[in-house]
Amino acid sequence: NFLYVLDKTISKNTVIVILSDHGEMFAKHGRFGRAGGVRGTLYDDVVHVPLMMKIPSLKGTMVHGLVEMIDVMPTLLYILNVSQPKQMQGRNVVPLIKGEKRDIHSYVFAGAKFGLQIGRPSWFIYRSQSISESIRSKEWKLIHEIIYDEEGKLEQEVYELYNLKDDPDELRNLALEQSDRTLELQGVLKSWKDKATSYDAQNISSPQLLPPDIIEQGRKHGYW
Repeated sequence: NFLYVLDKTISKNTVIVILSDHGEMFAKHGRFGRAGGVRGTLYDDVVHVPLMMKIPSLKGTMVHGLVEMIDVMPTLLYILNVSQPKQMQGRNVVPLIKGEKRDIHSYVFAGAKFGLQIGRPSWFIYRSQSISESIRSKEWKLIHEIIYDEEGKLEQEVYELYNLKDDPDELRNLALEQSDRTLELQGVLKSWKDKATSYDAQNISSPQLLPPDIIEQGRKHGYW
């Protein structure tokens, strides 16, 4: 038991958070790892990750509401009685834990770019380029992927819609069959993307390339 590793006095007054940044694909949809070699992966096998929190003042319970990783920081700031900056993304999930609210999100989102990084080295694993994004409610999930060829020209644009209650393994794409639902979620997803892009533009940092010796050490240990 992890808690017994800590001194009892410390554990009684310590907030502990355990989470995973991503899951893995095992040949489902013909993909492995957390992303395909050409297209990104935003199926629930990858983005539905565990999140456990030990909060000294609260009794343990299982929460069924939708939660995002960006909710962890505002939750911790609330617990520690630290004011949250107005521009911070994410929401405090304590009302969800206490049962004061059934939901804090109607939708949760995910997004990733593959092969579009500035200064991408020639040996980078993703030879093609793609943009993947998704929107998920308790019942529905829409995945949007844009794929470019190695020259950066648009090659394919794909929408996948899944009813997670009837099809939790995301095996039956209903994007054409449920066109009205697809259009509805496309609109909400675009609104989120516009806000996320605006936030990123206002808080952008200058990316720095890794030093060659660090890259070489990573390759020796099996990366790339």
